[in-house]
Amino acid sequence: MVAFVEDEGHAPPLLVSALECRQWGCMPDGISRADQPAGLLTKMTHVLNVYDQWSAYIRAESKGRGAKFKQRADPQLRRFLNYVIEEKQ
Repeated sequence: MVAFVEDEGHAPPLLVSALECRQWGCMPDGISRADQPAGLLTKMTHVLNVYDQWSAYIRAESKGRGAKFKQRADPQLRRFLNYVIEEKQ
C-alpha cells in the first residue's frame, strides 16, 4: 500500500474496495452492511486509516514539513510512520 501511495505500485484489492465504498457511499458488490463477511468493515477501516495517514505524511514531506507532521502526530501514528520509514530503507 505504501508503494501505491508513492505511485510505485498497484493498490491492494481491499484498498480499492474501501476507496470505492467511501467514494460512492455503498458496500462492495451492492450487498448490505449486515451481509458483509465478518470483519470486512474493520479491515477496510484499517486499510483506509493507513492509506490516509501515509498519504498525509507524503504530502507534508513533499512540502518539506514531514518532520513537523511527525512531531504533531499522536504517539501511535508516530510509531507507524517510523516503522514504515525504517522498513523502506
